[in-house]
Amino acid sequence: MGRGGNIETLHQAFMDSPGHRDNLLNPVYDLVGIGVVWSEGIPYVVEVFMDPIEELRVQFSPPFSDDDGSVHEVDIVALYERGITRGCDDTRYCPERPVTRGEMASLLVRSFGLKGSPGDIFGDDNASVHESAIETLAANGITSGCAPGRFCPDRGVTRGEMATFLTRILDLPAASSAGFKDIAGSPHAAAINSLAASGITKGCTATTFCPNQGVTRAQVASFLVRALQG
Repeated sequence: MGRGGNIETLHQAFMDSPGHRDNLLNPVYDLVGIGVVWSEGIPYVVEVFMDPIEELRVQFSPPFSDDDGSVHEVDIVALYERGITRGCDDTRYCPERPVTRGEMASLLVRSFGLKGSPGDIFGDDNASVHESAIETLAANGITSGCAPGRFCPDRGVTRGEMATFLTRILDLPAASSAGFKDIAGSPHAAAINSLAASGITKGCTATTFCPNQGVTRAQVASFLVRALQG
């Protein structure tokens, strides 16, 4: 701590103190906090030095224990920090578990803040914890269900279905073919091309999208984060 009448005097006082001088010249410290208190016209100054890497290492505690090493881990954490997901239990995200259509509805409603007056369009979601989100999705014109009067909330959501959900929510414009060889005849082909043009997906390979393949909880985290950043 130093005291004095002006900035130059205070700085020199710190430099004249071996301990303070070592801290000031230590290249490890990239951050400094300065506190000033005036007492009877005299300023008292304290400097706190920090190593940001070490500070972040101490402060950050990953929310889930089962996503270490996943290429989607950063996006999973981002989804958690936005309050979009709480995981599959208190400490796990279950990254490789398939996402159901009901879960997808809740993730979409939370991600994009969808509102609406949930009705009772679907007869098969009454016992689902995702019923409100499902009906809100329908009220916003994002889904018409899996069949007349049904949403199939417990069925796994496919990559093609996810593309259509996101394209409708983001109101993406029509786009030319993305070059995927396996989407011809798919009812989601136009949405897939739009999603690819937006940069949200690159497909499951360079030339295929795998529209009928299920989406894992880890994959959906990355899709949603990219969509929110777009």
